[in-house]
Amino acid sequence: KKILIVCGGLLSAVLLMNFVVMPWYVRHDTLVKVPSVVGLSFEDAKKKLDEAGLEGLQGDIRYDPSKPIGTVVDQNPPVDQVVKDGRRIYLIISGGEQLYDVPNLVGRTLREAKFVLNQRNLEVQEVEYKQSVQYPTGIVLTQIESPGSKVKKGTKIGVIVSTGMESGDIKVPDLIGKNVEEAKKLLAANKLSLGKINYQPSVNVPLNAVIDQYPKFNTMAKENQRIDLF
Repeated sequence: KKILIVCGGLLSAVLLMNFVVMPWYVRHDTLVKVPSVVGLSFEDAKKKLDEAGLEGLQGDIRYDPSKPIGTVVDQNPPVDQVVKDGRRIYLIISGGEQLYDVPNLVGRTLREAKFVLNQRNLEVQEVEYKQSVQYPTGIVLTQIESPGSKVKKGTKIGVIVSTGMESGDIKVPDLIGKNVEEAKKLLAANKLSLGKINYQPSVNVPLNAVIDQYPKFNTMAKENQRIDLF
């Protein structure tokens, strides 16, 4: 019985050596030439490397407007280098064209707005100058592109700059939540005029409802002054 146990153990050891250890050892020392995967999508590159006995891993992201997002733009180790089977190949992936966040410029001086935009590779575009009872002369009172939106390098961000204004004796009514017709009537009742209507998407209020106004509620205005609606 002991002899059978010993023979069984030896047989198991031989089988383990022949079918597990040796194949792993031989494969581990196998040398492979790294194929080129530049220009392929990340998934296709991983598949090609896997077929060659290598492991593809995502490395850094490189912004390149000439290459589609997700395309391999470089690899390490490079093509044709001889490496061990199973070696990890790090793939540099294109992030496409880099986009920049638009900062909030409202309340800043025009000089500050230019500086903040230049730091983000953006430019300022003085769209309009406008009287304001809320902001003094030279202060950005509104901007065309919303803060937080993403734009391309060199995009000009339009701003409206305050020229200041003497306050009047009419208190601007609260128009938020009212529809355009209601806002018109309320403005007329307060001897004010309807200014520009700027339409913006919103999921929180009904269609044609006012979501903002300029000048703001409770500021002072002159007779027939125009009140812009958003």
